[in-house]
Amino acid sequence: MSKKTNTHNAQARLDAPLHRNSGEELVQVNRQQMDRIKLAVDYPNQPGVQAAVTALSASTDALDKRLSAIEAKRAELATLIQGRGADDASVTRDRDALRVAINVVAKGSADAIRAWNCFVVSKQQGPVSQLAPLHLTLKNNPTTPGTVTAKCKGVKNAGGYIFVFTTDPNAAPGVGQLVTSTRAECELTGQPVGHVLYARVAVVRKGGSGQSVWSDPAQLLVR
Repeated sequence: MSKKTNTHNAQARLDAPLHRNSGEELVQVNRQQMDRIKLAVDYPNQPGVQAAVTALSASTDALDKRLSAIEAKRAELATLIQGRGADDASVTRDRDALRVAINVVAKGSADAIRAWNCFVVSKQQGPVSQLAPLHLTLKNNPTTPGTVTAKCKGVKNAGGYIFVFTTDPNAAPGVGQLVTSTRAECELTGQPVGHVLYARVAVVRKGGSGQSVWSDPAQLLVR
């Protein structure tokens, strides 16, 4: 014999979004559910249900408006970030132009450079290149979250490499967590998953010829 359902113990359940944290999907599900409830034969005779639908409709509209405002701000932020990149390039160009202009009028005189309240940098002697290592890349460890490998192209006669890591995209070269390595790669562990990591590398050459300049930054979303 089939077991009869006790209708006095039945409970109504509203539709739920497939993705729990999706506000957009919750708005859509709520509106579809309310449209179906309004089609019920007894809906016009139930003021309590009508009031509940009205309240849910208002809160759903408020959520929808808030989500639209968030999307607008995200688009605005993306535009600002893109513009910042262009501004950074312009500033770098103009800084270099100012440096060149002062060097032109100083004509190689250290005293003249100091008179302009600038730092004096002596030219490197000898054939040793001070160029930074090339092709710096970052890669997530496929099995260990928060572990990143940094690797660059090896440099001839390198005595070692210095890697620097930071989560600040505006950090000055050399500022951050330093990791030294005898090889053209290193591993960094314990990084916050979901954060963007920035890195640079410099090479220290054998024979006491000093450290190179820092490379251009590489970046990676840590996973």
